[in-house]
Amino acid sequence: SVADGADVPAMRAGKIHDLRGTRILCVEDVASNRLVVSSLLDPTNTELSFAEDAAGALAALESADVPPDLILLDLQLPDRDGASLAADLRENWPGIPVIGLTAQTAGKLLERCKQAGVTRFLWKPIDPERFHEAIGEILDRVPPTGSGNATSRINSSPVHTLFDGDAEKAGRYLKTLAGELDSAAVALPDLVRRHDPDGIRRLHHRLQNGLNLIGATVALDQIAALADAPEGESQLDACRMTLADIAGQLRSAVS
Repeated sequence: SVADGADVPAMRAGKIHDLRGTRILCVEDVASNRLVVSSLLDPTNTELSFAEDAAGALAALESADVPPDLILLDLQLPDRDGASLAADLRENWPGIPVIGLTAQTAGKLLERCKQAGVTRFLWKPIDPERFHEAIGEILDRVPPTGSGNATSRINSSPVHTLFDGDAEKAGRYLKTLAGELDSAAVALPDLVRRHDPDGIRRLHHRLQNGLNLIGATVALDQIAALADAPEGESQLDACRMTLADIAGQLRSAVS
């Protein structure tokens, strides 16, 4: 892991939820990153514990009288990578959601982590609002009518309306859309590298109906911006983070 060097007092700016009665295990080997997470979660009243590596995390889970409600998992630990640990967690503690913490925005590790069951991803340096929203949503602490920007909040209600309240069909649609967003995030770097604005516009067109339906229009704006300036690497990273965030929320809405 690489310490994010965040200004800890400034991290408290995100919207805070009351997590009283919940337990969170954070698996993170860098002391400064543990301090950031502790600072963010201190006012939420959750019971927070730490493990510094995969072995420590497994030992903590095996010895716990009551398992945690959520695991925050650094994806690059000194003894194992996040994907292999996430696979163990899914096999032995399948009911515990996992949020991956990483400085990476692409690569095979993220794909393996998704396949291993990582529920959501948060990128370092941690954005306080996204952090609190992600945890609040997974632990059912975000009011349905709560405020949120279009980048990080989705609305799945129109999907259920579209399928006349058929939860199975709506869930299948949401999972399919999440898969399409994953594929788009994988395809975008090559399109940008080849300076292929037409390809980016075709991808935008394929995602347009689904993203409009769930209110995630900021993702469409970001893709459109890439078509206009496909050489912008910083725009690419932001767009891929948005797509991954939305895909994670879609899967959470189904589970």
